[in-house]
Amino acid sequence: MTPSPESAAPRRPRIADGVFALGLAVSILVLLLSPLWTVDPANFIEPRTLGDADPVLPERLEVGDYAALAEVRPEEEPPAVATVAVEEFGYDISVDGTALTWGASIRNTHSDYAAKFGLQVSVDGDFLYEDGESVYGTMTLPGGDIQTGGSLYLSDDFPSEPVVEIKVVELEWFAFDGETPPEPQSSPLTARVDGIDEGDEPHGQMRFSVTITNSAAHALDPRLSAVFRRADGTLVGGANVYVRLVVPPGESIREFRIWKQDVPAGADLSLTEFVPTW
Repeated sequence: MTPSPESAAPRRPRIADGVFALGLAVSILVLLLSPLWTVDPANFIEPRTLGDADPVLPERLEVGDYAALAEVRPEEEPPAVATVAVEEFGYDISVDGTALTWGASIRNTHSDYAAKFGLQVSVDGDFLYEDGESVYGTMTLPGGDIQTGGSLYLSDDFPSEPVVEIKVVELEWFAFDGETPPEPQSSPLTARVDGIDEGDEPHGQMRFSVTITNSAAHALDPRLSAVFRRADGTLVGGANVYVRLVVPPGESIREFRIWKQDVPAGADLSLTEFVPTW
């Protein structure tokens, strides 16, 4: 039976004849979370506002800060594709049994050049999109990493033991257009999961009560994604957090709601990480 998503849930294409499409959550830095504690209903509150506070968007790495390596150093052989390493990749069926979730951790191991690339995911050799197009991550600094993932609805003919693979494609290299390239910066945000309400609806949402600590002196306006892992630390999925955040300096509590078709069945929810995608 092909599952039908609830009308309130984010829409996704179905997999047809083994081919699927999914939403991508791009990330830059991973935030480590403290262990999960006992669920306390008092932890769940609505997002707070900051009145007249003016939140600050973190500085973004602009493509214009870097020049294409082929243009500034045309005689130099570009680094091998393997220089952008897939350090982790995993997948699972979702909690509600309607979708496949996947997650990946990708690192630019080059010490000098920034990289821009696509990710091509396939199931039993069938590409993410019918025409083989890739999904892009952001510009990744030397030594930088991203975590990303998504989910997709299952079709009637989805294999019981699929071979799911990911490949780095359409790789471009960039050299810093200036004297000193910027160093990768640690995020000023950290997060702790205080409680999780899994809900009673089989295809509904889970609610995560999260304490966010902002070490910056000003409010931030980030976009976050959730990253899911098994108890052994294996990456098995990623999902967008559909909420507008304004995070003041210091600690604040937020409630994040994530659809069950985005949550891997094998995930240890106490290990959930929240990754800034800005």
